[in-house]
Amino acid sequence: MKKIRRILSFILVLVMTFVSSNAFMAKAAPAKGNILYLPTISDPIALCPFNSTDSASSDVSNQIYRGLLKPDFSLKFVPDLAASMPTFSKDNLKVTFKLKTNLKWQDGQPLTAEDVKFSYDFIMHPDSAAPRAGDVIDMLKSVAVKDKYTVEFTLNKAKELSQVLSFFTSRYIVPKHLWEKISPKDNMTEKNPYNKKPVGCGPYKFVEWLPNERVVLERNPYYEDKKPNIEKIVLKNVGSTANMMIQLQTQEGDAAGIPPTDVQNMRAQKHLNIYQYDRFSIELITFNTKSEFFKDKKVRQAINYAINKQAIINGLYKGIGKPAYSMYFPGTEYANPNVKKYDYNLVLAKKLLDEAGWKVGKDGIREKNGKKFIVTLCTNKGNIIREKAAVIVQSQLKLAGIKVETRVVEWNTFITKYLRPKKFDLYYGGWLYSDWVQDLTAIYHSDPSKGNLNYGSFANKELDKLMEDAVSETNPAKAKTMHLKIQDILADEVPSIYLLYGRATLGVNKRISNIKYVNGLGINYDYRGWTIKE
Repeated sequence: MKKIRRILSFILVLVMTFVSSNAFMAKAAPAKGNILYLPTISDPIALCPFNSTDSASSDVSNQIYRGLLKPDFSLKFVPDLAASMPTFSKDNLKVTFKLKTNLKWQDGQPLTAEDVKFSYDFIMHPDSAAPRAGDVIDMLKSVAVKDKYTVEFTLNKAKELSQVLSFFTSRYIVPKHLWEKISPKDNMTEKNPYNKKPVGCGPYKFVEWLPNERVVLERNPYYEDKKPNIEKIVLKNVGSTANMMIQLQTQEGDAAGIPPTDVQNMRAQKHLNIYQYDRFSIELITFNTKSEFFKDKKVRQAINYAINKQAIINGLYKGIGKPAYSMYFPGTEYANPNVKKYDYNLVLAKKLLDEAGWKVGKDGIREKNGKKFIVTLCTNKGNIIREKAAVIVQSQLKLAGIKVETRVVEWNTFITKYLRPKKFDLYYGGWLYSDWVQDLTAIYHSDPSKGNLNYGSFANKELDKLMEDAVSETNPAKAKTMHLKIQDILADEVPSIYLLYGRATLGVNKRISNIKYVNGLGINYDYRGWTIKE
């Protein structure tokens, strides 16, 4: 969940939230041995990286699979499976990678250029139905093996350098000797065992997945790079952020994101170290723009004005985080500091709703053509801050004459039954960027093959073209002009309400040391240097 494009580096995120854990203060014995215990709030959906779009899956697959490149802690792209950075043809349409010659899959079989070609061909097969296929098809024309350790990619058209490098950080490479037995038409079915039992080449290898209980990983002996210090990782599904905090307090869990509501309490836990850093993440509310309630952008603008973001940040997030106004992060290359911002203005919100034909009825609920303005706001179960935020939004929109009913749904159901089939009015969720490169095509493009994460069915042809052109523009000044315009259109059309930019708080048991992190990427999925004092 990488690049916004190949999911665009976005991964639907489970932001850590929680109610006060003061009620549970009992202390249990620390977890023993060289094992890292990570409490989580949901099960993965699919452990194949090109078949998943959720953070629970990515948290696991990011340890098992790798890309040709990766972002490092200095916020640069560096080789991973590749032996060096790629070379480009004069027209920038061919990208050539030399692989390391000592790569092996976790079963001991060699990893070669044949695996790379097979993987991308499989994703792009019309029968694969891979959720991230649109991103790959949009980028690549073909893949060719030049020799055992050399692979050449032909792009559909020249792309901005950062877009290309970002694309190749995707962990899409799977073992041909196993996957060639799988028919592409069975990719997203139970007939593909590797969605449940993945075989990769990362620092850790898969051991077991007990649904609704745990996923276990162990150090991969065939991993050629810096070997992890920690022998095993156990990701334990505890169902909610409240239970995650209990796990930290009892020392059953070693590390977890701490919600803003509990930072002060966790700072008082003498067995924890607390780390804080900015994240490339955003919380937002997305409209189903095909809904009769939200087809009119004036209504969407009104609701944006009616939501008091700062009140939500101050009340629920304890001031941790900043009001968001764009999917582009402040300070990144193409962020537009002058984009339209929707500061809280209930008077203007009511005026816009009146102009859109939604008039207040006798019961205080707006109506139009005999239809009451009653909608449902969905969010994922176990994320306590989102659950509470949905209630606050409900009360804020009531003041504008809109009745909101909240629906809290288990994570996998939230994704598969509501978002993907687009059966919702509004959803409260978030995105986590895997790096700093901006491309919103997967989120907002009207073509389903490109906008594979366009859950709100938003459509704007001018925006489609701008997004396509921006990622292909090799002149930075021209590209920036396009990115600024993209943000202006989104601010005017309001397919989503951007609530806040994330700042993470990580609590780690003091038995663990050498925690490395950086603003933006956080720990960058890298546990290799972490050390456990047994």
